[in-house]
Amino acid sequence: MGVGVSKPAVERADEFVTSGKNLPHGLSGEDIYYHDDRYSPEQPLDPEPYFLTASPSRELPELPVEIWQKIFAHLRRRVGRISEKPRKGGEYHQRDLFNAMRVSKNFYCLAAPVLYARVVTDKPHLLFYGVRTHSLGFIDKYKRWSKLDLLQFIHRLDLMYLPGPVLLPDLRFPLSNKDKEKFETSVFQYTKDSEEIRRMIANMDNAQSTIRNVHRIRTLRETYIKSVEPVIMSNLVQLTISHPSFRYEYPDDGLPGDEKIYGISNPIDNVNWPRWNLFPSRLNRYKNKIDGLSIPFSGMSASISKKNQFSHELARICTPKNVCMDDSYGPYAYRRDQGNYDKIITKPPERITYHIYPRSVEKLMLPNLLSKNNQPLFRFRLSSYLFYGSTIRWVLDLKEWDLNSSLYQRGELLHWIEHHIRDFRKFINWDEKTQGRLLNSKSKQDEKTKIEIYGLLDNFKVIDEGLKQIWQDGWIHYELDWDYDRKINVLYDFLQVIPGDDQIKIMDNSGGICPACGNDASKDSWTIF
Repeated sequence: MGVGVSKPAVERADEFVTSGKNLPHGLSGEDIYYHDDRYSPEQPLDPEPYFLTASPSRELPELPVEIWQKIFAHLRRRVGRISEKPRKGGEYHQRDLFNAMRVSKNFYCLAAPVLYARVVTDKPHLLFYGVRTHSLGFIDKYKRWSKLDLLQFIHRLDLMYLPGPVLLPDLRFPLSNKDKEKFETSVFQYTKDSEEIRRMIANMDNAQSTIRNVHRIRTLRETYIKSVEPVIMSNLVQLTISHPSFRYEYPDDGLPGDEKIYGISNPIDNVNWPRWNLFPSRLNRYKNKIDGLSIPFSGMSASISKKNQFSHELARICTPKNVCMDDSYGPYAYRRDQGNYDKIITKPPERITYHIYPRSVEKLMLPNLLSKNNQPLFRFRLSSYLFYGSTIRWVLDLKEWDLNSSLYQRGELLHWIEHHIRDFRKFINWDEKTQGRLLNSKSKQDEKTKIEIYGLLDNFKVIDEGLKQIWQDGWIHYELDWDYDRKINVLYDFLQVIPGDDQIKIMDNSGGICPACGNDASKDSWTIF
């Protein structure tokens, strides 16, 4: 990148990392952090707000910067929870603030922190577009916020996958015949699953375009910030990753009872929620340039599949306090590479929430792979990745499990929980040599590394029918007329959880409001998707 180490550059690096620590004056946290008015404390005033001076040819009235920011805060449309109802992407656009930024250099500097406080996007490549335009080595040559500066103002990022439909002309370039064959090898049928494949390719193209922009500026972190703090989005607090709305939708002229457009509850709908865990690796498509950018040459490009590269880079360029997601295999999932190629250690999120739906525990057969006993191998649609120092929250959507789950899915849920608890025990009990490679694998983090399971104990249908299903499969002894306490004891025994265990807790409540997205799994409301 050619970034020179100079005093102005180092000073600017420190300035733009600290410039967005607080929300702009007049902008409450209710739409960023708390999701509700009653959780909105007053934001502290910054005694010396950071403000770039522009040309004096278009001077503003002599008002303090914090007054101007309060004025611009009124231009911001409140987004609320993206789970409240299904919306089109344009409904998230902050047009008034965007237009204000184009009025003058002064307005640009004043409106930018308000506009970027919360970003909702399904096109991350556009969010990071221009991140390489101005390097810190040439800071004395420009006076406006650079894209690196603007990214410091993001306190909440809602990252969504593209809604449909994605048509063939929407792709950057057609899929080659060789890549079509790889999809066919991975159990997809191109003629039948073409819409699902196009949706995955479009999102993958966006992720690859983003990584090729972001990965080339990783030297900023190594050169200027010798600490655990990221540079690119250093003030991010909330991060959500989600697919389009999965709840039932009705045609505009329809009434409840008409034909429903399914999502999460439809056992054959893989378009809104693609089968990312079957996405083929080593597609020839990603040996080419994407948006004019070549692949990054590094240990990451050799050791991590193209599908997971943006996932790992995202976990390196920001350290949000709260994360939630619906899928762990898609290119936007928040994952860690466990320190295999990156020596920069960042702090883990405090809480990572997985929203568990009936299809989350669906098993998909892996193609052309057999176990040691020559049995087919399966992989859950959702897997829970673990972080040292983080509380992993598994939250069941109570209405979906009560109304739209099958007997088989309720049994599979208990298998899913038991499987991931076993993985968790292996994770925290690895030998010292293996732990030495893990991010934040220190003894002081062990007490913070835990699992909390919400919405299970108060879902009687899941307990009764789930235990019945695994009893019929021969895993346990169970009788339907047992009292509640005895059923719970059998449940704990099957999951191999000890009541009162501080590391693995089956909570008595439903989880309440998600600390990242604001969705309440116990309410009859739209899901995060």
